[in-house]
Amino acid sequence: MNALYWVWLEVIERETGNNKNDIHAYMKTKFLKRTKQVFGAVHEVVLSSALLDTLDFSRYMASVKQFALDELNIILPDTEL
Repeated sequence: MNALYWVWLEVIERETGNNKNDIHAYMKTKFLKRTKQVFGAVHEVVLSSALLDTLDFSRYMASVKQFALDELNIILPDTEL
């Protein structure tokens, strides 16, 4: 799944001109931001995509794919090509 995700980022990079690493950071901030209590205070944190389990990574990818379609009008492939 991770390899496919990076293919998607490369597709978005080609279509938009944005760097794939910047796109990755944007997607994480958009879809993996959570509110957590740390040291007794509530903070927003961005989860690492590398630490997601299979189900959560699948959900994350579904969000990225839908965003690409709805917001960027980009259809992402279902396979690595």
